[in-house]
Amino acid sequence: MDFSPSSAQALVLAIIEQEQESDGDLIVIGKHGQSVVEDCLPGSVTTRVLAESVGDVLVSTARAA
Repeated sequence: MDFSPSSAQALVLAIIEQEQESDGDLIVIGKHGQSVVEDCLPGSVTTRVLAESVGDVLVSTARAA
């Protein structure tokens, strides 16, 4: 699934707003790198959430079995 810059920003804002409203302690976000290079680099949504969150963020690379 590809996001346009505006929809990615809307997603980031929704995640950050939810964090603030729920007073959560941890955001868990998945990444879906399809190659070795992509596995090493976070995506744009993940990068923005990491930058804008006031709480802790866990980035999961686990894949469904």
